[in-house]
Amino acid sequence: MRRLALIVAVAMLLIGTPGPVAASCDPLGPADQDAQADAIVEGTVVDTAVIGFKSEVTLNVDRVFKGSPGATVVLQASLPGQGVAGEVPFSEGWKYWRLYLREIEPGSGRYYTMTCFGSREIPAPLGAGGG
Repeated sequence: MRRLALIVAVAMLLIGTPGPVAASCDPLGPADQDAQADAIVEGTVVDTAVIGFKSEVTLNVDRVFKGSPGATVVLQASLPGQGVAGEVPFSEGWKYWRLYLREIEPGSGRYYTMTCFGSREIPAPLGAGGG
């Protein structure tokens, strides 16, 4: 049994083990969150879909604080569980979020976000579209 454990340990060292893409990200302060975001919204995640090596997250927007993202936003995200630093845990269920969005390409209307940008789960207000 010890020999098997040693063989497995050596194999893991030689082959490597999957790990996070990045160890951490530095969160932004409130002024930087607002200044660096192309759009700031609150809403409910209503769908996630795996597209190739990424996932798309669909958000019904209830409130817009900055920008003009529209009533529904589709975000580009890493695949759940990839261990990407700052990854927003959308896969944990349909929750209410405040998202600080950045456009993938200027003027494209396609966005991404990270927890480092200030995006976070918040309590849903009464009467919010997502609950």
